[in-house]
Amino acid sequence: DKAGASIVLLPDAPGISGVASAVVDGFIFGRIGQMEQLQGARRRKLPFAVVDFNAGPEVNAVLIDAHAGAKAAVKHLLDLGHRRFGFISFIRGSGPTHLIAPGPGRDLSKVGLQIDQEKLRGAAEALEEAGLSLDSMPILNAQPWDDSAAGLILDEAPQVTAIFAFSAMQAIAVIREAKQREIRVPADISVVGYNDIPAAAQCNPPLTTLDSQPVEKGRIAAEFVLAGERGRQQYLAPRFIVRQSTGPAPLSTLRRTLRV
Repeated sequence: DKAGASIVLLPDAPGISGVASAVVDGFIFGRIGQMEQLQGARRRKLPFAVVDFNAGPEVNAVLIDAHAGAKAAVKHLLDLGHRRFGFISFIRGSGPTHLIAPGPGRDLSKVGLQIDQEKLRGAAEALEEAGLSLDSMPILNAQPWDDSAAGLILDEAPQVTAIFAFSAMQAIAVIREAKQREIRVPADISVVGYNDIPAAAQCNPPLTTLDSQPVEKGRIAAEFVLAGERGRQQYLAPRFIVRQSTGPAPLSTLRRTLRV
């Protein structure tokens, strides 16, 4: 608004792109799946920026420090006494929801998107500093809108006392499914999400989550485009918002930890 510019939303369905013909002065791309569309902006010699993925050192990008955010979330749960974690990540591309069982040497390189790999690395660092290993924790791959994922991780990993979902939608689904099973949140299981959508504060109990600052990312991306420069990159720190979906680990787990 301050620059007197307006926004045009372009369709983002497979095989459809308005980049080649849209009457605009620049572009902001928000998904790594739009990498091919960057070429259209380059051919038109229009300024553009990407959000939440890295498209190379010459491309304007606004990124969230997902590594630091995930590390802070897991440390929060560790400080509450949790030692048995479950994770819900994104499926890369299409495919059915599936569990990656714990085990040494498993390949996690294709788990989730670029940003989810950063979350995994942050979680792994926090666990290692506490003498634990990500390899011992179950990871569920699911689309964020697949509500069946919540039931699957509760079925397949009944021993976990804390679940870190890489989207707020997934975390809210876990809270809802736990309530249906009379599993108390956070007395029996703590839940953390990622992204602070309005429903995160409205669910019962309100969700502990990471705010990835979407408004600020959009503002900075727009500044990059309006400036007409290239190769500017900025990382933002996510805000960790503690609400009522996380609490101390169940006493049985605390006793088990103290005996180790």
